[in-house]
Amino acid sequence: MSQNRRNSISYNDGIAILVVAVISATAAVLSDASPTGSTVPDIILVGALAAFVTWLGASAAWWALMAGAGIALVGSLPGPFAWIILATIAFTGSAWIGWDRANQPIVRAVIAAGVVQVALRLEWNEFFLFSAIIAAIAMGMIAISGHVRRRKYVRKRIMRSAIAVGALAVIAVIGLGVAGGNARNTTRDGYLGMLDGLEFLQDGNVTDAQATLQQAATDLAEAESALNGPLTQMARFVPGIAQNRNAGADVLADAAVAAQSAATTLQFVNLDQLTVTNGVIDVGALAALEAPLTDLEQTVGELSDTLNDAQSDWLIPAFQTRLDTGIRRADQAAHQAKATAAAARIGPAVLGADEPRTYLLAFVNNAEARGTNGLMGNWN
Repeated sequence: MSQNRRNSISYNDGIAILVVAVISATAAVLSDASPTGSTVPDIILVGALAAFVTWLGASAAWWALMAGAGIALVGSLPGPFAWIILATIAFTGSAWIGWDRANQPIVRAVIAAGVVQVALRLEWNEFFLFSAIIAAIAMGMIAISGHVRRRKYVRKRIMRSAIAVGALAVIAVIGLGVAGGNARNTTRDGYLGMLDGLEFLQDGNVTDAQATLQQAATDLAEAESALNGPLTQMARFVPGIAQNRNAGADVLADAAVAAQSAATTLQFVNLDQLTVTNGVIDVGALAALEAPLTDLEQTVGELSDTLNDAQSDWLIPAFQTRLDTGIRRADQAAHQAKATAAAARIGPAVLGADEPRTYLLAFVNNAEARGTNGLMGNWN
């Protein structure tokens, strides 16, 4: 590469550029950009990306800076006016550098930093990852141009670093795969056990529901321990992979707690004691079920909420399919648990536990078909 394609960067310029890069990184982590969905990895990745692009921007060609700023400007149009102004300033500054053929590596770095800040805050969501694609193009043009205009030894260091990062990502995926393989059987058993337990619960089979959910809780906790172990920690820093790893671990952990809580609560639920003797329902037995059934309502409701909260566009189809099935079963069980708990709360009063009750039972004449405001054909 010829020397005239590079803008020179002095030692003092380099120090100032590093300061700009640090400021850019600090401002970037305050954005809502979340490549992994976890706080610490997001801070590290977003900060490193912002600093790296800003640092490379010091040697980027004016047209690359201008193109990046222009793309960021277009992408920022649906968002707050402040980011439109910042992108416009970056676009104008890069045009000035090109017009004046100015060296100005510090100014180039500042322009790159401005583009980075706008790109990380885009709110144009035509489809999933639309803003991320625009941001990647805007920052990518600056980074690539800045890279090719650096000296050969610098480019080699960047390439070695990129290879190292890529190798770590591959190792992270392999580690997650190994952990997932170790947890495969217990995950399957726990998942199927949870579904069976919820089905038993819907059928009113308390004994089998309790035993099945107890075993499911054990299997789910074991699977979560494997999926959240040392082998998977590096996967938390790989965008796309991290969301699936985190969702899986969180769902397994919360499902294990919910299944265990439900199993514990069901130990105190004995629906067989609700009998009718000589035409009389034991309202005391029904009232005794209020507390455990209320606890069960809360537990199953929390499980339903947990599964619903785990939904994400990042999830792979196989994971999403199983999650959808679990959500459907949990929602059904939560609805039934809510109705059952309500019956235990108001049932004793309805059945005359506080005072004698007299009810009129009216029957609609089907032939008349006027059940809302028509003729009451007979009563009892």
